[in-house]
Amino acid sequence: MELDRLIETFGLRPVLVDVGASGHPPVTWSAIARHSTYVGFDPDRRELRDEARGDFARYVLVNQSVSADTGDDDQTFYYTASPFCSSTLRPDGPALAQYLFADMFEVERTDGVPATTLNDVGRRFDLDAIHWLKLDTQGTDLRIFESLDDDLKRRVLAIDIEPGLIDAYVGEDKFTTVHERLTDAGFWLCAMNVLGSVRISRDAVRAAMRMDPLADPSMLERTAPRSPGWCEARYLRTSASLDDTNDARQDDVMLWIFSMLAGQYGFAIEMADRFERRGGADTEAELMLRLPIERLRRQDRCDGPLRRLTRRTGKPRQASPFVVREPCALPDS
Repeated sequence: MELDRLIETFGLRPVLVDVGASGHPPVTWSAIARHSTYVGFDPDRRELRDEARGDFARYVLVNQSVSADTGDDDQTFYYTASPFCSSTLRPDGPALAQYLFADMFEVERTDGVPATTLNDVGRRFDLDAIHWLKLDTQGTDLRIFESLDDDLKRRVLAIDIEPGLIDAYVGEDKFTTVHERLTDAGFWLCAMNVLGSVRISRDAVRAAMRMDPLADPSMLERTAPRSPGWCEARYLRTSASLDDTNDARQDDVMLWIFSMLAGQYGFAIEMADRFERRGGADTEAELMLRLPIERLRRQDRCDGPLRRLTRRTGKPRQASPFVVREPCALPDS
């Protein structure tokens, strides 16, 4: 693929850091995995998978909690009924009791777990940059990003983050604060997927089942509207905030690649134009401008029937802005 050629031409070695690595690495990264270093963290090993090891140029799994505090050699960790809800923050039981998914946050045990910081791990594994940072720590995402040393922080080009909209954890970083701080730090919100749970207490569920035994939690989960509870948000660095970096050309190309993987083809065109104006090689500049336009034209052809249907029915097309239709949104060469 032309993407591979571009990565090899500029000698790019993306560093992809996955804090809260339960499950599999993000599918968005699969297109660049063989060129990349992957570093994953999660102290809860119940859903920590190792199948993707062979997909990456370098693959590191760290069975430690990530802390924002350099003084923490270990942290109290709350193991919840669902491993995807375990956290170093205590679940807020009274607030969660108003929601159907409260049982997932039931604390089964607490334990001290070894802790580290991203700065320490960067030194341990000789990482001079973190290019794409995925944070899913159940409440501490922002403070972990802000704890990065300036040299690492300025090289972050993309952030996937999952802040809360409700009080799921005591003292968690909420979306409103996260968004303000990240935009102030030179990032823009390129996608957001709002997720949630049915707002109903256990007492109300029991009342519903007294009226109709079929109105059980599984039926409510299937049919009742969900109330927003948290969001998956993706941020890309603005082109203006790249001006002070030492590796401007490589970062320009890397950010272009990330914008393509994120399906942000308009921003990819902006980055291609910036690269060309800053003296980028003609062949690479032409490629960087052509590929997002080709992708948009292909999408326009695919969307034509849907637009005609919309005009006939008057119903707008619904789609999640966070989901790119193809894991790698690049045409083959």
